[in-house]
Amino acid sequence: MLLIGGIESMVLCADEAAWYRNKLRSLIEELSLEGRVGMTGYVSEEDASRLLSGTDVGVLPFNEGVTRKSGGLITIFTHGPPSSPPVRTHRRPPSQTAGFCG
Repeated sequence: MLLIGGIESMVLCADEAAWYRNKLRSLIEELSLEGRVGMTGYVSEEDASRLLSGTDVGVLPFNEGVTRKSGGLITIFTHGPPSSPPVRTHRRPPSQTAGFCG
């Protein structure tokens, strides 16, 4: 499994993004998945396209639902097979409040 892209976003600010990244790394270690799960961090559009072209499933960390304006969702639909819909996750860090970073 490969987690492609950065974690910080308009709704997951620096502190929360660091918490989430560390939580993911801890889970990978706790579940003994080192060597099976990788995290790229931010990648260029070309690298993201290359990596996504070989995917079977897309998992998106949407907290507040999804719209057709979602760049991540559109990207997955553009690169992934139509028979494998994206999977929506729903948990957010406990300190996260709704809204945008400001």
